[in-house]
Amino acid sequence: MENAITHPVKTDSNEVTQADIQAVELALRKIDKANMARQIIGSAANWVLVLRMFRDVELGYLSLSDRSPIKDKYRALVSGLMSFGDLLLITVNEHPALDFSGSGLTKNDLLCNVRYLREKYEQWFVETDISATAQALNDACAADECEASN
Repeated sequence: MENAITHPVKTDSNEVTQADIQAVELALRKIDKANMARQIIGSAANWVLVLRMFRDVELGYLSLSDRSPIKDKYRALVSGLMSFGDLLLITVNEHPALDFSGSGLTKNDLLCNVRYLREKYEQWFVETDISATAQALNDACAADECEASN
């Protein structure tokens, strides 16, 4: 068994050998690796649960006629969830051997949900000035026409 923790066969002597120490170090690394994997997958599962709760909040936010009283908190929730999701994605990508099979999640689920939050943030909080965009397009077209006539 690859993940089994083994120890060297001891003789009757009470000496501590290098093999004894290496066996303990190896066992600690295996325990640490298993704990880290459970922590990452557990954090991802919890994040998805919080995201589901957030979607209920989002539906309520959409129906508000006056969003100003909670706009700042809503923005903080979106950006907090988005940031935590981004950090999870980075961590998951740094550990490609993670096994999500028992969690009901995939790496793609995380990616899709982070993209969803990015789109929500952009939809609600990135201000675009349509008149400035239109002016920039007009300026670009005018410059192209000048270059074409020269």
